[in-house]
Amino acid sequence: MADSVSYPSELFPARPSITLSAPDAWSALPLAEVVVAVAKEHAADEFRPNVVVAVSRNTPDFTLEMAVGAIAQKLIGLTDREEVVNVATEISGFAAHRIEVTFSDPRVGTIAQAVTLVLVPNGGFVDLVQLTGSCTASQIESTFGEIRSILSTAVVAKL
Repeated sequence: MADSVSYPSELFPARPSITLSAPDAWSALPLAEVVVAVAKEHAADEFRPNVVVAVSRNTPDFTLEMAVGAIAQKLIGLTDREEVVNVATEISGFAAHRIEVTFSDPRVGTIAQAVTLVLVPNGGFVDLVQLTGSCTASQIESTFGEIRSILSTAVVAKL
């Protein structure tokens, strides 16, 4: 009989924890395939501004530059894409990168999106934490500052 293995363990470390602080009018938004998410109250016929967090596990040779390149590839084909911010940063002592873009979506018009990528070395792996905040052009003035604020409150920690 084989030895038993478990998660979390030294060989299979737990994914990082992520904490966000959201302003009034924002609340938790449970979604499949998402670690944590918050959304702003909105009218029934409006796009729901949101911030979602996903975590993917990668091999130790995975770099932040590779993650940024993958996001850039996804953005290349978007209609009316305009990059507003593309800057290296740090979150909770981990290397990070922030990208802000606007692009056209045929369903809702112009979308403003802020993406923060955080690379967390974790045992024999590297976990990529991707925080993505989105709103429409008509919501930028009232909401994009809140999205930036939520992203700036992110606390990422190894368990």
